[in-house]
Formats: sequence, structure tokens, C-alpha cells
Amino acid sequence: MVKAYPQFRSSYSHEEMVEHFLLTPAELQLVLTCRGDANRCGMASLAMSTPHFGFAWQRGAAAFY
Repeated sequence: MVKAYPQFRSSYSHEEMVEHFLLTPAELQLVLTCRGDANRCGMASLAMSTPHFGFAWQRGAAAFY
């Protein structure tokens, strides 16, 4: 994973995981609108990893088409 995504480290402490990857209440509401565990997990992964790829969602902007 480090070679594919150099901005990610190979490990994080619990505190770092909470700081960078804990869903906000609004993000959790979005995730809960998805049907099925796999879709909810995928949406949560996208919501939390997207800022690390250099793109952050903006309020009012469509996230997916």
C-alpha cells in the first residue's frame, strides 16, 4: 500500500485513526443511506480516503454521479 499510495503510512496509532478516519455525524448519516454492509463500507472508505487523494468534498457539491 505504501508504494501505491505514498501519502498513506503503513500503520497508524489509535489516536491517529480517530483523528483522520472517524466519521462525522453528517458523514455517518450519508453512509447509513447506503443499502448493504458492502456499500456502507465502501461509502465510508470513499468519504475518509478522498481527502488523502487531494480532493475534498465541498458542501453542496455532488459527490457522485
